[in-house]
Amino acid sequence: VFAANCNKWIGQAGFSVDSLSEVEIPLPDIEIQHQIVARIEALLSEVREMREINQRIIGDTRQLLGAFLNQIFENLPGKENKPIDEVGFVKGGKRLPKGENFAIQPTPYPYLRVTDFRNFGIDESDLRYLTPEVHAQIRNYIISDQDVFISIAGTIGLVGTVPTHLNGSNLTENAAKIVFRPEYQDKIKNKYLMYFLASPQGKKQIEARTKAAGQPKLALERIKTITFPYIDSIIQQELIIEKIEAVQSEVTEMLRAQQADETLINQLEESILAQAFQGKL
Repeated sequence: VFAANCNKWIGQAGFSVDSLSEVEIPLPDIEIQHQIVARIEALLSEVREMREINQRIIGDTRQLLGAFLNQIFENLPGKENKPIDEVGFVKGGKRLPKGENFAIQPTPYPYLRVTDFRNFGIDESDLRYLTPEVHAQIRNYIISDQDVFISIAGTIGLVGTVPTHLNGSNLTENAAKIVFRPEYQDKIKNKYLMYFLASPQGKKQIEARTKAAGQPKLALERIKTITFPYIDSIIQQELIIEKIEAVQSEVTEMLRAQQADETLINQLEESILAQAFQGKL
């Protein structure tokens, strides 16, 4: 009752701390209060332990994909380490021209920012768009669905590809794209390179090339020197991608279940407090 009334009053305009003096609190004798407090603390201690265990499980689950990627790329038969510069061009994005803003309504010209990046893809829930006039000014700084993007400022090292319907989107200056050279366009799957860059080996190289000068930034020239395990078989690359995505799907489902458990644990904590002050413990 106390919590419900507080929530109700806090939501009202003009609520003041003085209003708390009007709240009625059930006040049993001191011995019963001690018993209630001891019971609450014992139950909440169990809830905290449950939460800690669940958080450890979530942390371990998040590391599963990285461990699998590490195993895949470390034990790859017939691999030949090649620098990215040998197989592709590394090109930057472009910021909005000075004084220009995003379009008010969606247009055919999406502008992809680092905040839209999710590892391996794009979160389309809050996309920004350019007017035709602004797009015309920076039309050379677009990304294809055959490229690989990598964030180079802010959150560094997010990698992914864009879906077909976002092919030709403008790309932020805080990201780079890897465009395969003509002679390699039919020899490398973009997701194969993407998953390597997301692996522990790839991340290690990215971190080593991230230079802190005020704000950390990953220079385009340094991306070119990253090496990856090239294999001269599209079929083998596709099989690797298929295996990785199967594991990724399982990990996603596991995390979804564990996050649902986290919600239940939070609800249990609230229920314990509510029942305690209703005399139901």
